[in-house]
Amino acid sequence: MVGHPSVPLRRRRKPRPARGFTLVELVIVVALVGILTAIGGPSMSRAMGKQRGLMERSRVENALVAARTLAGKSEYCVKVDIDTAAKKLTTTVHATCGGPALSSPALPAVSLSSDISTITQFNTGNPLEFNGSRGTTAGGPATMTVTLVSGEQYMIRVMPAIGSVRVL
Repeated sequence: MVGHPSVPLRRRRKPRPARGFTLVELVIVVALVGILTAIGGPSMSRAMGKQRGLMERSRVENALVAARTLAGKSEYCVKVDIDTAAKKLTTTVHATCGGPALSSPALPAVSLSSDISTITQFNTGNPLEFNGSRGTTAGGPATMTVTLVSGEQYMIRVMPAIGSVRVL
C-alpha cells in the first residue's frame, strides 16, 4: 500500500553535483599550458640571455668606474688590465703611471661569466691607466668590445681627458 500512513515513503536522494574535474577538462588544461610554453619559452630564454649580458656589461663598466674613482681619491695611477683568455679584469695601483705596482691589488679582480664569448683589450693596445686627475694615459678614447654568446656586442668607451666611462 503505497501512500498508506503506516508505510514510510522512501525519499529519493537528490543527486550530488560532481566534485573535482573530469579527465577531459584536465587534458585541455595540460594542452593549453603546453601550447603557451612552446610559444613563450624561446622568447623568455632570449630575454634572460640578454639580461645576463647586460649584467656582465654593467659589471665591467662598474669596475672601470671604481678604478677611475680610486685614482681620483688616491692621486695614484690605477692600471686596468684585461686577461681575455681567463675573462678577468684586474686593477693595480702604481705610485706613478708606468711605474712599479704597489704591494696589493687596488680592487678585487672581476671574473666574467661564460655568457661573454670574447672581450677585447682596449683599442690602445695597452692596459688602460687612470691617473690622479681621473683622466687616462691613452692618447684618444679607449674602446673595449664585449661580445656575448648570443652574438650581441657592447662597446665601452673611456674618454681620455676626464676618464668618463660610457657604454655605447
